[in-house]
Amino acid sequence: MLTRNGISFYPGYLVRLLFLLQNGIWASLFKLKEKRKYKQILEEYPVPTNPIFIIGHWRTGSTFLHQLLNLDNQLAAPSVFQVSIPDSFLISGKYYEPVMSRMMGAYRPMDWVKLGFNEPQEDEYALLKLAHDSPHLKTCYQYAAWFLQHVA
Repeated sequence: MLTRNGISFYPGYLVRLLFLLQNGIWASLFKLKEKRKYKQILEEYPVPTNPIFIIGHWRTGSTFLHQLLNLDNQLAAPSVFQVSIPDSFLISGKYYEPVMSRMMGAYRPMDWVKLGFNEPQEDEYALLKLAHDSPHLKTCYQYAAWFLQHVA
């Protein structure tokens, strides 16, 4: 994503970039291991026949609705971790939880919604990672362009 959009690598951010790169390597290894271990089970797992989709624009209360529905034990919602690592969360949680829990704040900075490893989360990040397309992708590009123009 970085090179595709002409973003150069500044020395001040090299540590963060290296952290992300090593995380990508680990994520790839976990993905291969999970696929090998759970492939048949996942292929045969029954798809729910009555899913609930929450569709809403940012800042309209969709996160609040998501969290309210998550309180019902008959429903399931993906967690922050599951949408962050959608292709290997079944086996990698015990490795990522200590790191992610230390890096995340207790609340999202933009709206003070509770944030945690096992808190419910919208699936935008999982869609971006699995489908390589999402409204978040454009946001990432716009923020990177703004950052390079105003900060760097």
